[in-house]
Amino acid sequence: MDLLVKDAPWDEVPLAHSLVGFATAYDFLYNYLSKTQQETFLEVIANASGYMYETSYRRGWGFQYLHNHQPTNCMALLTGSLILMNQGYLQEAYLWTKQVLSIMEKSLVLLREVTDGSLYEGVAYGSYTTRSLFQYMFLVQRHFDINHFGHPWLKQHFAFMYRTILPGFQRTVAIADSNYNWFYGPESQLVFLDKFVMRNGSGNWLADQIRRNRVVEGPGTPSKGQRWCTLHTEFLWYDASLKPVPPPDFGTPTLHYFEDWGVVTYGSALPAEINRSFLSFKSGKLGGRAIYDIVHRNKYKDWIKGWRNFNAGHEHPDQNSFTFAPNGVPFITEALYGPKYTYFNNVLMFSPA
Repeated sequence: MDLLVKDAPWDEVPLAHSLVGFATAYDFLYNYLSKTQQETFLEVIANASGYMYETSYRRGWGFQYLHNHQPTNCMALLTGSLILMNQGYLQEAYLWTKQVLSIMEKSLVLLREVTDGSLYEGVAYGSYTTRSLFQYMFLVQRHFDINHFGHPWLKQHFAFMYRTILPGFQRTVAIADSNYNWFYGPESQLVFLDKFVMRNGSGNWLADQIRRNRVVEGPGTPSKGQRWCTLHTEFLWYDASLKPVPPPDFGTPTLHYFEDWGVVTYGSALPAEINRSFLSFKSGKLGGRAIYDIVHRNKYKDWIKGWRNFNAGHEHPDQNSFTFAPNGVPFITEALYGPKYTYFNNVLMFSPA
């Protein structure tokens, strides 16, 4: 797998993507592999997992919580651990699994402080985080009987996905580093929420709306590397018994306040029609209210040592910024993944009187 990360030898994330994909394919196809292939591929998984385990003690993703790299890399290590556990290599699997649980369970403790279901890195990178976070929740429940499906943040996360979509279901509010919409999914995450958390059909309904309105050409189309890597989890988690049902207020422009994120949206998730305008405004704390207060109030001081344990690298200097999409057409927009300058983010600024 070394060749797969030759362009970014300092970063474990490309290796994590390769590891979780390779290990998943190994598990799915195991009975179709020859004995030699089984042994050779297992050695590859073991070597990559061992490397991830070692780097987890010295790289930022081992201690920077609620950042997309952390669940991505931890999920890769957990997948490798489960493969080795199934093959009888219990000592390695125990150590690797213990490290993953130590990191991820702390993240889930911190997420209890985030009361609005948001992720401070925004919608695009939020989908990056939940792609792996939801797989983690699924696997630890399945293999270790650790149940997070009643987590208070998880119960609010549908709002973060539903209330941030512009009319027409093709674009999302692009606060923080972003493209036009989601990096991963979000159909996989939505069917997960419906099956394990909400049980009301709204997740399946929103996934269907996004699927029907996908941009198929030009800006807004998902990259091939991102679009298909959540297809298997979407298939595994989809519950056909939950008939698609829109939220009760669908069709009515609604004002929604994300109190932790510091963002207000109006007119989200509506059909692309005349008089379907969207507006957002942001004025919140760095990292969101929960993270900011954890740092400044010295909470969880046994394992949180200030800003060192967080990474706001995908945030923009965008306090008091707004976006506007009259009739659902983006007119005043965010800076997407451009340089992080305040004036790129439509910030309202006032000079001294």
